[in-house]
Amino acid sequence: MKNEGLAAGALLRAGAIAFATAFVTLSVQVLVHRVVSVKLVNNFAFLVISLTMLGFAFSGVVLSRWREPLEARRDDVILLCAALFPVALIASSWVFCSMPPGSPETGMNSW
Repeated sequence: MKNEGLAAGALLRAGAIAFATAFVTLSVQVLVHRVVSVKLVNNFAFLVISLTMLGFAFSGVVLSRWREPLEARRDDVILLCAALFPVALIASSWVFCSMPPGSPETGMNSW
């Protein structure tokens, strides 16, 4: 009886974590799409979606390649990834937004 309660609690926690991860991923994708649209003065949804899919594919390759070492230190890896995500998001946004509109670095040439 007690094990069923623990299993239900673990299942609820896993569902909540999956929901939060999906929500944050989609929210960041929408936010990045808005920033790219404003900065490049165009609707580059394909760029944002392609980069998101590239990130998912790369993480799948990393997880399949180094599965055993990552599973051995799972809690540390999760904490590190959770800490580096906002740092990488802020740093990449800062670099992207610091470039002038229409510069060659942004991929848009001045016509």
